[in-house]
Amino acid sequence: MGGGKGLELIIAPRLELIIGLPSYVANEPAGPRDGFGDTPLMLKFRVASGPPREGNYLLTFLLGATVPTGSPTVGTQGTVVSPGVAFGKGWGKFDVQSTLGVNLPTAGTAAPGRQFLLNTAVQYRAGWHLWPEFEVNSTSFLAGKNAGETQAFLTPGLGFGRVHLWRHVRFAAGAGCEIAATRFHTYNRRWIISVRFPF
Repeated sequence: MGGGKGLELIIAPRLELIIGLPSYVANEPAGPRDGFGDTPLMLKFRVASGPPREGNYLLTFLLGATVPTGSPTVGTQGTVVSPGVAFGKGWGKFDVQSTLGVNLPTAGTAAPGRQFLLNTAVQYRAGWHLWPEFEVNSTSFLAGKNAGETQAFLTPGLGFGRVHLWRHVRFAAGAGCEIAATRFHTYNRRWIISVRFPF
């Protein structure tokens, strides 16, 4: 529970810092003990962008990290550094957004391993603030217990927002279901729900 979102600070015209909130993991009765995960951090640098009348595109460098603050059964043994890049392009009511990156643990590599991550989402701006979307994400395990394996998921979803609530506060929400598309996968049919109050 919890998607890592927290405090987002614009610290310079092209630079954003996100200080996330640790997620809480609730396992099935036969699984390991429940507990809080690690604290996520993200630094974003906008390399280039253009509004709809000037190309409607975005290119951003990302530097993420998770600090090992979680419980022993949920958290990692050390910091995980995650460099990456995000880019997107819009055409009228359609847009495509992609991210690619790697997870590089600084300690305890044997369990989580190193992973190459790729995510692409296609969205359509419909009426009534609705955003139908279709997402494909994959994880290739480069080291660790799943070394050599790749898992991919297809995620149909629907977003809603941004709706004005009060002064500068807006509301946005979304939901989707991750469906495994490869023989190897560590989970299947996981529902994702997001609620945000941008301001």
